[in-house]
Amino acid sequence: MSSALERMAGRLLSLVGFGRVTATTALAGKGLRRAQVRFDDAETRDETPLVQQYGFASRPLPGADAILVFVGGNRSKGIVIATNDRRYQIELAPGEVALHTDEGDFVHIRRGGTIGIRAATKVEIDTPLLTTTGRIEAAGDVVGAGISLQNHRHTEVERGGEISGPPQS
Repeated sequence: MSSALERMAGRLLSLVGFGRVTATTALAGKGLRRAQVRFDDAETRDETPLVQQYGFASRPLPGADAILVFVGGNRSKGIVIATNDRRYQIELAPGEVALHTDEGDFVHIRRGGTIGIRAATKVEIDTPLLTTTGRIEAAGDVVGAGISLQNHRHTEVERGGEISGPPQS
């Protein structure tokens, strides 16, 4: 084979790589993440751009798998296009989708129209208005404006169908 063909074959073989993330960095305010990726004992790439789908962001932990493409087969110009971490996968039925962390928190879009959310500490919703087309059920107490719906008292309570005063906190 000619040397030109050998070089071309080498570049084609070098277009895609599989490695392990060993570290990540984020450039504050820039929206850029970079990864250090190790391919084997002889090859590690620093400051490799981590490209992700619009609207989704993650910062993989050391030990995560990484798929890289190398522009023109040049190993110095890699881009991480996908990551996966087998250590923290959750079980999914065919067609299901989930966002999840290594700590066990998740949003799981299940078959049959159910979305499950697990958060170890709390779920925060920052919006001026939250609406629902159905019921809201709670196994524990519901508190609004500092007043418990389970454990509150009303002022000026009357017998019968009269209207009582406002609740006290």
